[in-house]
Amino acid sequence: MVKRGGDFNPDNGNWEWFMLDPVNQMVMKRGGATDQDDVVLGCNACHSAAPTRGGGDYVFNHPELGF
Repeated sequence: MVKRGGDFNPDNGNWEWFMLDPVNQMVMKRGGATDQDDVVLGCNACHSAAPTRGGGDYVFNHPELGF
C-alpha cells in the first residue's frame, strides 16, 4: 500500500492498494478510490480496523517487531 494523499481515496485514508506476484515482484492488481473489486474492498475493510492512536492510519503497528 502507498499513501497517495489529496483526494485519491479520501474514504479510505488516501491509500492505494497493491497485490504483488511473489516470484517476479510485479504488480498483479492495484486499486484505490474508484476500484471496487474484491481485493481493494478486502484491503480497505481490514486496514480500516487498524487503531488510529499512535499514528496507525490504516497501518497495524507491531511494537514487538519494532514498527
